[in-house]
Amino acid sequence: MSIYVKYAGRHNEAFWLRQPISVSLPGALAARIVRAATTEKGNTMNALGNGHTLLAPGDGEVLEAGGNHLVIKVATPSQLVAEYTAPSHFDGPPLHVHPGFDETFLMLEGRLEVTVRDERAELAPGATAYVSGTVPHTFRNPTGERVRFLLICSPGGMEQYFRGIATGDDALVATIAERVGYRAVSD
Repeated sequence: MSIYVKYAGRHNEAFWLRQPISVSLPGALAARIVRAATTEKGNTMNALGNGHTLLAPGDGEVLEAGGNHLVIKVATPSQLVAEYTAPSHFDGPPLHVHPGFDETFLMLEGRLEVTVRDERAELAPGATAYVSGTVPHTFRNPTGERVRFLLICSPGGMEQYFRGIATGDDALVATIAERVGYRAVSD
């Protein structure tokens, strides 16, 4: 599927790029087009073979671990997009690095504390944080309310790590952690 945006004025079609897309659509429209995923816990989700994913609100692969609720929206070799809900007072992972991928946090609800090196910032709804995987970082929810954000990992592949955590598959977690260079670092 290709989308072309034509702006007012004249544009040379030779410069238009055909690109695969990923789109979230209103429920009724998405249901008429394609049901690309499931909301049933334990069913896996990947991008369709045709290079795009169309999901209705609430659709995706559901993973739960340690009170965290993840809904994988897109899982491709180039990117993972997951809706991540962390419970109140979630301590988050230890300060860590993973040179194999970068992360972007897009805040939807609540407040998330992100630490990059020794700098702390509180993200509110609408805020964004990009973190290179080579830089020591962590995140946590210090509040009494849940926090919800979109987590984007580039390139993709971390969905297997989250699946391993959700199912208690330590071997899978270790394999993915080694592949992306995930390791805890001291303060």
